[in-house]
Amino acid sequence: MTFYHGSSTLGNQHMLLPPVVTGVLQERGRKKNLNMVFFTPDIGTANIYAGRSKNVNGGIAKIYRVIPMGKVTKINELTYMCEWAFVEPIN
Repeated sequence: MTFYHGSSTLGNQHMLLPPVVTGVLQERGRKKNLNMVFFTPDIGTANIYAGRSKNVNGGIAKIYRVIPMGKVTKINELTYMCEWAFVEPIN
């Protein structure tokens, strides 16, 4: 399965790290799973999140292919999480 992550800013273009490590929180009010990163198998959903991130943080909307590291947990059909991941920009 291929996974995607949508964002407008990633400090490291090769790794997706959780807010507890980076100190950057994309979603206002998020209080749980601060030690996890999120991704989706749906590129359309990743594109929506990239647009939201661009609108909130500025920059250019980016979609990344995700290579999860460690245990992957499925939250629902469109949302998965793990502790960190390698990422590759695809647009």
